[in-house]
Amino acid sequence: MVKNKKAMLKILALSIGMTAMLGFSPAADAAVHEVKKGETLYRIAANYKMTVKELKDVNKIKSHIIYPGQRLTVADSSPVYTVKKGDTLYRIAKTHKMSVTELKLQNKLTTNMIYIGQKLTVQDSAKAVFAKQVTLKTQKGYTFTKEEPGKYQLFSAKDGEYFVRIELLDNKAQLDDLKKNATTYLQSTGKVTEIKDVKKMQPFYHDAIMYYNASNAEVSQSIVVKKVNGQLVRFTLHWPQKEIGADITPPFLTQLQTLTIK
Repeated sequence: MVKNKKAMLKILALSIGMTAMLGFSPAADAAVHEVKKGETLYRIAANYKMTVKELKDVNKIKSHIIYPGQRLTVADSSPVYTVKKGDTLYRIAKTHKMSVTELKLQNKLTTNMIYIGQKLTVQDSAKAVFAKQVTLKTQKGYTFTKEEPGKYQLFSAKDGEYFVRIELLDNKAQLDDLKKNATTYLQSTGKVTEIKDVKKMQPFYHDAIMYYNASNAEVSQSIVVKKVNGQLVRFTLHWPQKEIGADITPPFLTQLQTLTIK
């Protein structure tokens, strides 16, 4: 039985040494958390979006006993980079497979100026997208909800069959791939048509990067891709072919124009 902190630290050091000799290395998305007074495994696991079992398994812990100063391997939910001499936003972004625009938006930078010792969040693009705050001004009779990270839905309370799904996409997504996905999704509805002359349509469509539509006697579906506050977004519009649609659908487009992403 380990009787004191020094003995536990010695065992931990030996374990790390054996791990290195056997050729194991921490996962790329792992980080180290130093236990503070009053912390529990449950609290630490929750902070890093892990289960207690995952935290115990990763650190080979068999009990719930931890002590201040103990270092635990945890999931790195927000990787941070410290700016070094000679660094530029371009170099940092390229190293972490991001664009300069993504890096600046993620760190709320308004210029290209950085300084030695500055801490920059360098999450991968998917994590960065899911961390963004999405808001929309809803009108009476409509509800805006979050389905899961990066996915939202605006629907009519009067008739739930009328809805718009809103998805945040990786800004590196290729337009050709998005067009293929839209075609595959819509073809079960009917003949897929790409609509190009968007300037003559309702203002919501004016800045669309792509707009595809398919319809039949029962429903009309459209997929629109555009950028909102620099973020690539896909809108899937689902309109049943009903008489009340003339009253329900126009407010959808008006509300979608209030979408804000930070």
